Amino acid sequence: MGVFRMWGKASGSGRDRRRAHKDRGAAIVEMALLLPILLMLVIGIFELGGAFKSYLTTSNAVRDGTRILSARGTDEAGDCIALLKATDALSLGNNLSRVDEIRIFQASPNTGEEIAGTVNRYWGLSGSPSDCDSTPPNCGAWLCEIQQESFERNALVGEDVSPDLIGMQIVYRHDWFTGFPPFRGSIIIDEQTISRLEPEGFAP
Repeated sequence: MGVFRMWGKASGSGRDRRRAHKDRGAAIVEMALLLPILLMLVIGIFELGGAFKSYLTTSNAVRDGTRILSARGTDEAGDCIALLKATDALSLGNNLSRVDEIRIFQASPNTGEEIAGTVNRYWGLSGSPSDCDSTPPNCGAWLCEIQQESFERNALVGEDVSPDLIGMQIVYRHDWFTGFPPFRGSIIIDEQTISRLEPEGFAP
């Protein structure tokens, strides 16, 4: 009787071991199936979070620069001050070497699009943004193309006359961090804002 009990116990332990072995195997298979999905999810959150941060920083920078242009757009140093404000905002979270281009332009009151012949382009920053000069086309560390001097903009108000619209556009290149497909290379963030020049007598 005792022998039969011992044999039955040993047999049960064997079944338990086989069941545990199968469970471990199933867990390994499940982990192998889920791991790539979890990895892609983590990488996606990381990459998209970085891109969203770059977008917000660029958007804030272009708004800050446009506010300066609205108040100081007719000053001799207006473009330079606006560039400094924009690049100061960009440098908080981004690399200034990824700024492909900054455009300052007079905008159409009908469409909001830039008016041909009024676009001042700044690109190829190779040093400190503070090196920009108050008298273009000497743009310091920037490469530049000046089509409209700041004093040519109108900030006067009168009969059938209203202040010009001034705008800033920032083209920023965001590089993906991991290089893991599909996050390879870079994407372009292109943000612009326009604002009316503050009438003379109200601008600080």
